[in-house]
Amino acid sequence: MFLRTKVRSLFGLLDAQSVPRTEVRGLSNTLTSETPNIFGFVTAIIDTGSPTSILGGADIQRMRISQIQMQKLVGEEKEVNLESAQIKTRILPDAHLSISNKIKVKIPLHVPVKIIRGIPPPTIIGLIF
Repeated sequence: MFLRTKVRSLFGLLDAQSVPRTEVRGLSNTLTSETPNIFGFVTAIIDTGSPTSILGGADIQRMRISQIQMQKLVGEEKEVNLESAQIKTRILPDAHLSISNKIKVKIPLHVPVKIIRGIPPPTIIGLIF
């Protein structure tokens, strides 16, 4: 409930039931992690109906996440189907997302390690209310 209130206050009249996807552009969105050491700006879509948060391919390239950093991700590869893409991911457990320095949340974030088919989606922040 706390996050829903924060999201609603940030975007004005945003209601999770009536607007299932909201692209967060024009705001300063940062993603940080201590292990592996990652910092960068992301362009994200908040999807209130998605249980999965995933880092998009363009943001991975922009943040220059190396293969060494990818090896520090936890868990086994998990298959995720989003939109028309089928992707194998690993978890970044302590991703800190800051949206315009007003909302700061810690979320587990899937990071694509292998694309099985399709085009990788953009960064999606899944929020189930």
